[in-house]
Amino acid sequence: MSHRIGNVLIFLAVLYASIAFAFFPRWTVDDAYIIFRYAENFSSHGELTWNVGVGPVEGYTGVVLPVLLAAGDSLGISPFVLSDCVGIASFFAGFLFLFLLFRLFRIDRVVTGAVLLLYATLPVFVTHATSGLETMLFVGSVSASLFFFARFLLAPVVSWKKFIALPLSLLIVSLARPEGVALAGIFFLGGGLFCYRYHRDQLAKYLGVFFAACIVPAVAYCIWR
Repeated sequence: MSHRIGNVLIFLAVLYASIAFAFFPRWTVDDAYIIFRYAENFSSHGELTWNVGVGPVEGYTGVVLPVLLAAGDSLGISPFVLSDCVGIASFFAGFLFLFLLFRLFRIDRVVTGAVLLLYATLPVFVTHATSGLETMLFVGSVSASLFFFARFLLAPVVSWKKFIALPLSLLIVSLARPEGVALAGIFFLGGGLFCYRYHRDQLAKYLGVFFAACIVPAVAYCIWR
């Protein structure tokens, strides 16, 4: 019975979010136009800067969204449309990975449904998904990182094919918003301590994969910018 109630709550959460994105008013916040300008300059002139031909000014919060919008602009996709698509997709990605996380820990389905309903009806999430900002991209990647980190810790034997998803998701977190760097650092240290205690023979491989998939690309971006 509780399983059925939980499924109903999850269905209602998805239904509410779908209706909200289809019919609720939406607007692009003013800060998003800053991101759009960086994306346009990067797409048209190859410079991730505010004014082309002038010294670099880093006025964007994270680099992931401007680069995605620049890629879309080069294909003729409006930043208004693409930013909405990224925001809504990130909203549902966060929803999905939160569901998978609860299932991984075998949380009661009613509790899962109640939390997901709260997530789906949280006004700040619904509005930010179509605001043109990177907020939901960050939320979705954090949710994914939490799931991949939990799956890594709960695995009786480290599966490196599954593990690679963790540093990649943390790379997105780090480049989506600056505070993601702190989260990535905590997960990196936590995973390293876990390997040291329970899979010491694989610690070197853990460090190698994490450096190659997350740390080196992040440092390369910092040097390039």
